[in-house]
Amino acid sequence: EWNQEKEHFEQEQLEKNEGVEEFKKRVINRDPESVAEYLILTLNLIDNPLEYTPEYEIEYKNENKMVIVDVVLPRIEDIPTIKSVSYIKSREEFKETYYSDAQTKKRYDNVIYQMILQILNTIFAVDTQYNIIDSVVVNGKINTIDKATGKEISPYILSVTIVKDDFNELNLSTIDPKVWFKGAKGVSATSLATVTPVAPIVVMNKEDKRFIEGYEVA
Repeated sequence: EWNQEKEHFEQEQLEKNEGVEEFKKRVINRDPESVAEYLILTLNLIDNPLEYTPEYEIEYKNENKMVIVDVVLPRIEDIPTIKSVSYIKSREEFKETYYSDAQTKKRYDNVIYQMILQILNTIFAVDTQYNIIDSVVVNGKINTIDKATGKEISPYILSVTIVKDDFNELNLSTIDPKVWFKGAKGVSATSLATVTPVAPIVVMNKEDKRFIEGYEVA
């Protein structure tokens, strides 16, 4: 019985490994659906410190080696506003201080632009192995409520594109994310907190079979 279980386990292991190798070959050969799926798997591994789960949709155009990423970004309400907590011994209670609205808006902008750089860095890191990506477009949107109608909306609030060679010249340890974004001719409002809709630089073709929606990864 033990030998039978061992044989069954090894057969499943072999089939799974063969499936992984076949998937890897499709990625290397620039199969659009496989590349998009692999990039979503990779982006879902990013350790996000906020209480928010990003959602990705990806299209890969193998004719020009371009990746288009639509990402749902956090809202300003997802950014922590507590600045410090101190204990008042005489009253045996905790006192919290908070960032001002102006400080919160500035921190929100900085967090979002850092996230865009992190997405780009993760995608181009994949390309060091396979050389299948020449440029990336990131379109960021948020799920919010239209205060004029009370209805749910998902406007794009930023869009940026960059080629691999230009990105590899960046020093991410000292870069100012917002200054970089403007220098890269990214499109956004002066303050992202205003939720000003913008037009994506490149629009994803969701009718294309190469378009891959994000999904939960166990």
